[in-house]
Amino acid sequence: MFLLSAPAFLLFLIFHVLSHRRHQPWGWRLSIMLTSLAWGSLVVALTELLNLVHRLDAQSLATGWAIILAALMTVLAWLAHRTDFRLPKFVQWRSDAWRWIRGQGLFNWALFAVLAVQAVALAIVALSYAPNAFEAMRYHLPRVMHWLQSGSLASFATSNVRENYFPPFAEYVFLHQVALTGGDRYVNLIQVGGFLISLIGVSAVAEQLGAHRNTQIAATALAAGIPLAVLQATSPRNDLIVSIWLLSLVWFGWRWAGQPASWLWLVGTGLSLGLALLTKATAFVFAFPVCVMVGVAALRTGGARPGSTRGLLVLILALALNVGHAMRNWALYGSPGGAWGRVGTELTTPAIVASTAIRNVALHVPTNCPAPLNILDVPGKLVLGGLEALHSLTGQDPIDPGTTWGVENIFEGSRGCVYDEQEGGNALHALLIFMAALALPFMRSVSSSAKWLAMALISGFLLLSLFVRWQIWAGYLQLPLFLLWAPVVAVTLGQIRGSTFLRGVALLAVLLSFLWIYNNRLRPLSRLVDGSVPARDQQYFSYYHMEAFMYPQYRSVASLVARSGCARVGLRINSPVLEYPFWVLLREEGFKGELQHVDVGNELSVYEDPGFFPCAVISEDASYDGAATMSEQPVGPFYLYVDQTTGLPGSTQ
Repeated sequence: MFLLSAPAFLLFLIFHVLSHRRHQPWGWRLSIMLTSLAWGSLVVALTELLNLVHRLDAQSLATGWAIILAALMTVLAWLAHRTDFRLPKFVQWRSDAWRWIRGQGLFNWALFAVLAVQAVALAIVALSYAPNAFEAMRYHLPRVMHWLQSGSLASFATSNVRENYFPPFAEYVFLHQVALTGGDRYVNLIQVGGFLISLIGVSAVAEQLGAHRNTQIAATALAAGIPLAVLQATSPRNDLIVSIWLLSLVWFGWRWAGQPASWLWLVGTGLSLGLALLTKATAFVFAFPVCVMVGVAALRTGGARPGSTRGLLVLILALALNVGHAMRNWALYGSPGGAWGRVGTELTTPAIVASTAIRNVALHVPTNCPAPLNILDVPGKLVLGGLEALHSLTGQDPIDPGTTWGVENIFEGSRGCVYDEQEGGNALHALLIFMAALALPFMRSVSSSAKWLAMALISGFLLLSLFVRWQIWAGYLQLPLFLLWAPVVAVTLGQIRGSTFLRGVALLAVLLSFLWIYNNRLRPLSRLVDGSVPARDQQYFSYYHMEAFMYPQYRSVASLVARSGCARVGLRINSPVLEYPFWVLLREEGFKGELQHVDVGNELSVYEDPGFFPCAVISEDASYDGAATMSEQPVGPFYLYVDQTTGLPGSTQ
């Protein structure tokens, strides 16, 4: 972890020193956001560079980060010398910090204390549990293992096409962490960092919208209380990471629009957009309205011709970060976005968009809540009934396969307050957003930038409903929108009922977040408290409580493969099957060979290695073509085939 965290710390010091060389220092929050952008860009550059020479391995990554670390130390020493960076400067910083501390009221310190406890609780949970998110084990982490095995980012054969074409930035970070530490022990901490940096971004955007100090702190607390945010904060996913870049895009974009000639704001805007697009495909639908908003403002401020030129530079920066991944997608799909169109709706009409939007709202309605939140069931069912009546006006079937993934009818019972990162919702925050959206048009005291941002966020929500089929787990796709709404809600509610109301709601939100931390379905703090946490290798099967059934089967398969002595193992599994636990358990059993998907039944079959002849195959059914030359053994839901010259341990052959 040192080789990843030390460069970030040095980058922060460099930007902070550069800040104090200016007539008006830009402050610590901007230094942190610039650090995030620079660090993320270095991750992309190093990953793509090593990919070119097929050296994506632990030794090469360690060497690369060591060179970066040495370069940053040199830059910092040079800046310190040039700026007379001596003890009096630190004394001044300490004086400024002490002045800021004394300026906070009792209520703010209560919020700080709660937020600090929350951060510590999240860090403890992240370190105590395996990375057991369902989607992480299906494609986020398996693609990392394939990259490390091949030493490159080249496309590979797999039954889960998302391992290849989905935007990869979060997995780049996971790759560096797994390679440099030799395992996944710290993977969950990455989104804890994403959560904390997102909170800093929320406070910075609130300041940009004209919020005073207390409102900025309240906006931060509101964001910290978003249930899906705290659930995902300990999970190896990408929604909080993409939220950093979208918040950064808003902040840098607004500053660039006000000062179009500033290279700092221009570069920050371009890197923010590029990293967002490289992290998650839905970033496009959220970023597009923001870019339109910023672009119009920049053209009005700087003029049409200069503004167009600078806008082109922003686009070039964004594309530069994405060119490697886009080219790999283009080689297979003829499109830089890969097969992302498969998640879209088959038909697009105003009625379909309205249907999807209403159902996306319904995801956050609290019904079927566990105690003590079950007091929300009655009002929640009334709201859900109202949304169902509104939906009926669209004339659409709520489970139409052309507009819906799965067969769940949201109006038969929302899951807006379940403790699940995959299917939960954000009931309180959805209500606050509704209140703010209704009040904003009538509030002259709220800045125009807040109103423009609100319109951009509403547009982003509608674009999500336009381009992405409705799905029961679409709540987490909206997480960046909720974080972006937090500063808008804060500046609006602060005007409606005064700061006391806003601060009370903010404190309530962050206190309620501990319910989700304590009862998290996959990584509950409650199990740490009562000492009932299962063994780490069993935690990979916590989803739907599969520890008792699936773990013994996976462990048996891994043990049999390792004992057979086979070093070339084929995986013949479909995308719903959890792939990552095979990598973990096989390594635990001492397996040091190679895993590749075989008999792939999709467009990625062209990447199957014709020179790979497995001596063992893990299959989910008994129809493997190569079974004639192999011994077969059923193991739970799987069939293990082993070359007869190797033989199955304990078999009679």
